[in-house]
Amino acid sequence: MLADHQGKQQLKATDIEPGTIAAAVSFAIDSGTGIADIVSMIRSYYDSAEPAAGCTEAIQAISDGLSSSDFARTRSTLAVLDTLYKNCGSPFAVALTQDLDAFKNFIESPNTNAENRRQLLGMIAEWVVLDMDKSVHKHLDLTPKLRHFFEALVRAGYEFPLEHTEQLPPGTLERLRAENNAAWRGLFGVRFKSVR
Repeated sequence: MLADHQGKQQLKATDIEPGTIAAAVSFAIDSGTGIADIVSMIRSYYDSAEPAAGCTEAIQAISDGLSSSDFARTRSTLAVLDTLYKNCGSPFAVALTQDLDAFKNFIESPNTNAENRRQLLGMIAEWVVLDMDKSVHKHLDLTPKLRHFFEALVRAGYEFPLEHTEQLPPGTLERLRAENNAAWRGLFGVRFKSVR
């Protein structure tokens, strides 16, 4: 462990046993506690030889949680995911967008509770807006796959909570809804079944 500028012990990636982050994520999903520790563990990898390793382990545990048939556990999984996305920084966001299939399957599954589907759609819209704000100031879109994923959802007719989409540039949703989803598939590889 390293000492930070306040003399507290700072976690290093080499201090973390494989599977620890996944176990901590599962515990946080079930108990609602320990999320700050998970954020610290994930961030400890950012200066290591494998900076994405902590993100990947957490994301796999999140994917497993999303496959639960228990409504409350799935809701807790989404809450943990949202907290990690907002607190683990760009490396987590980029790692999350490397494989969005779990989210696509969750959204399209007829077994997904409508309230949980709506929560994930709202989270995706909020993340796109947050990332858009960051990219405007830094002139770099770190999560283009997430933006394309969101755009494909809009084109397919999915509805998003207004509180998350009202911060998009005026006319964005209308423009995307008017575009043909099939025409965009070849460009970005994401296409959803139409729900219109």
